[in-house]
Amino acid sequence: MSTTQFIDQKLFAESGEQIGTIRDVISRPADLAPEWLVVKTGFIRGEHLVPICSVRQRGVTFTVPFDKATVKNSPAIGAHVAPHQRSPKPCTGTTASRCPAKDFL
Repeated sequence: MSTTQFIDQKLFAESGEQIGTIRDVISRPADLAPEWLVVKTGFIRGEHLVPICSVRQRGVTFTVPFDKATVKNSPAIGAHVAPHQRSPKPCTGTTASRCPAKDFL
């Protein structure tokens, strides 16, 4: 999956609730593997981190197994934060069962 296909796409909860718009993909510095999505949750709500390993693609729709309130309570990203400082801990899993999303969000 190309990281560019995420940019400006809508992110939804599995329930169908729209969470926000994907604005950026943050990669691990060591190997440049995609690790986090930066999701804008609203006009004034800011941008929040979502572990990329929790994202599922269904057709042209991207979904995650948590709701908008959970994403809005995840760490926010400020414009002053450098990409290498954005990831609070590694997302080493490639499946939801190994993804730290439950501990992170």
